[in-house]
Amino acid sequence: AFKAGRKVIVTVDEAQIYMHVGLFGLTDPYCVVSLGKEKQKTHVVKKTLKPEWHQNFSFTINDMNDQTVHFDVKDAGDEETTDDVLGQGTYDASQLVLNQGRAAAITLR
Repeated sequence: AFKAGRKVIVTVDEAQIYMHVGLFGLTDPYCVVSLGKEKQKTHVVKKTLKPEWHQNFSFTINDMNDQTVHFDVKDAGDEETTDDVLGQGTYDASQLVLNQGRAAAITLR
């Protein structure tokens, strides 16, 4: 487990979307990453089922009881529609110590 005040860097690299949505079967995906009360998001990648973001996000562990990183991949809607959830997943940040910071693939449901 991490101590309070410790920084965690989360890198969101890419996704593979298996569900087809939208008029042409493509999505405009982005990923919302949250840890505790902090929330950040990637840029939107237009018209793809294989978005690549390669974005780093820095979070501070403030609550020793909440070290779960949440990932929500969404399809950006337009002004008239809401953003659809394409998948959600979590990762226990305390596992980063055990994995020595190595990359982890997360299956979203």
